[in-house]
Amino acid sequence: MSGGVIAVIGHVDHGKTSLVHALTGIVTDRLKEEHERGLSISLGFAHAHTPAGVLNFIDAPGHHNFLRTTVSGLSGAASILVAVSAVEGVMPQTIEHLQVARFLGIENAVFALTKTDLLEPQDRISAERALRQYLSGTSYGESPIVSCSANSGEGLNELLSKLSGLSANAELASHPGRPFLAIDRVFSIEGSGTVATGTLLGGGIASGDELSAQPHQTKAIVKGLQVNGDDVANVEAGSRVAVNLRGVSAHDLRKGDVMVSKGAFGSSTFFDAVIELSPDLKKPIKHMDHVQLLIGTSALSAKVRMYDWFEAQRDEPVFVQLALDRLGVAFAGQRFVLQHPSTSAIIGGGKILDPQAKRSSGRRDQRLKVLEAVKQGDVCSIARALSHSGRGAFRLEDLERVSNLSGDEVRAIIEDEFIITPASSVLDKRYVAEAETDYIKTLSDVHEDRPVAPHHPKQTIRQRLRNVPEVIIDAAEFGLAHSGQIVLSDRSVSLIGWDSVSRMSSAQRVRLESLEADLKKRGLNAIRLTADQDQDELDIYELLLHFGKVVRLQNHALRQVLVLHADRVSAAHNDLRTAFPRSTTFTTGEARETLVTSRRVIVPLLEYFDQMGWTVRDGDQRSFDEM
Repeated sequence: MSGGVIAVIGHVDHGKTSLVHALTGIVTDRLKEEHERGLSISLGFAHAHTPAGVLNFIDAPGHHNFLRTTVSGLSGAASILVAVSAVEGVMPQTIEHLQVARFLGIENAVFALTKTDLLEPQDRISAERALRQYLSGTSYGESPIVSCSANSGEGLNELLSKLSGLSANAELASHPGRPFLAIDRVFSIEGSGTVATGTLLGGGIASGDELSAQPHQTKAIVKGLQVNGDDVANVEAGSRVAVNLRGVSAHDLRKGDVMVSKGAFGSSTFFDAVIELSPDLKKPIKHMDHVQLLIGTSALSAKVRMYDWFEAQRDEPVFVQLALDRLGVAFAGQRFVLQHPSTSAIIGGGKILDPQAKRSSGRRDQRLKVLEAVKQGDVCSIARALSHSGRGAFRLEDLERVSNLSGDEVRAIIEDEFIITPASSVLDKRYVAEAETDYIKTLSDVHEDRPVAPHHPKQTIRQRLRNVPEVIIDAAEFGLAHSGQIVLSDRSVSLIGWDSVSRMSSAQRVRLESLEADLKKRGLNAIRLTADQDQDELDIYELLLHFGKVVRLQNHALRQVLVLHADRVSAAHNDLRTAFPRSTTFTTGEARETLVTSRRVIVPLLEYFDQMGWTVRDGDQRSFDEM
């Protein structure tokens, strides 16, 4: 994403504000205190029209005490203009600002060697040579240097030309997939209302859009938009923008809040990240150390929880969880700076990997694999790591969040290896295949243990697969049923072709005939089934049910399961139809008297008739009208 936002940084009193004024004609120091002290203490904003387009400048304070404000200015910039006095050369804040810019991933830079009108030509050459020598040891060694003077105008045209070329090709180090506006100023204008300003990242916004101010989810409607003082109907990502908001007071917003599109970028108190320490850090950062997290336009207090060891090393990146003292909002890939809470020294910088992480606990090794994959950025590798961590399953929204991609984009990338359910669960096909194999083996074992039962409760199989997520088992059951390997009902399952009768012993066959004959003799004197009955007997009843020889009734009031012979149930149905012909209603009591049975049986029997559609119930009355 290209953009023309250039942050102007450098040591205090090296001429940043004067240089911006000379380039744009705009004085960026707005506050009375800034004019009185001759020192920038807040962000200043200006723009210049060039043949290549509009350049937007963010003039950042140069004093160390205002480093947080400087980071705010750098957070939305794709390029930097670094002011270095030709008289003083590279100074402490020059070094500090360059370090911050590097931690924020800004590699596109132009160096302005300012105040050259104060030096003789030979001294200018020496100053430029000294600056180039310093830069040679940094990532900015190839950046252009332009000698210039805000007072005399020398070099300004060349500087604008270099900046135009830089801006046209600049890419942000990272950006979100959807609109993300970190607020750097909030104020009220009489007659217009609340205005918030910032650099828009990720996507465009338009008048009439509904936005939400995170982290407090304050809703607002875009009433109007301005870019460089001009009213516009919509704004593209990469622009400096002033948003006139309806439905929210200036008191409800503050610097550091983020305006996002509806439903995007939730807040959290846990950010998973990878950090790199400053080479100037005097002592290593340790597990549970307190830090200041400078991210976007906000500064948050946090504790550092190490994932892989308890003392960060200077020579390699470290995976951490930042536990915030209040809600924050960020996007995956967003860069940040860590500052010491008391000395304000720069500890290091890093990149957000998961902006809505869960509190770190056990299984750190698996979480570390996920974070390593996120750092590398390959979506399929991230999906595999999430899958492994979740035993084959994870939520689609988790992958969307850490990859900064939409659901459709993610689907297109991972569809060969993963199944995405209607409920947006992502299932690893390898784990589903393994679950299918385990499911068939487990069901076969249960069939062998109880061969007479024609099918078994699905829950029995699931309990034996307790380490497999429910969504994986659901997918395995669906796949096995679809391929014709199992038969599923609401509560039970069996192998295709399982023949219980052929598995019966002679004694079991005799018992089956005996139990069926006994049911016939009992008529409507139902047998109650209980969990403590002989399992072999229960399985035989289940087989009789399977062949339609027996009907199962549920007496919900007494919490009883009853069985009657199917012939006797059919006879009871005919007896009632004879006693209460078409258009004749009857009560439960009248049915009980007609069939000469107990209330324990007649209530669930009539409910069974209702379920079968044989009777129609209207309050306490029933009839066979619909038959």
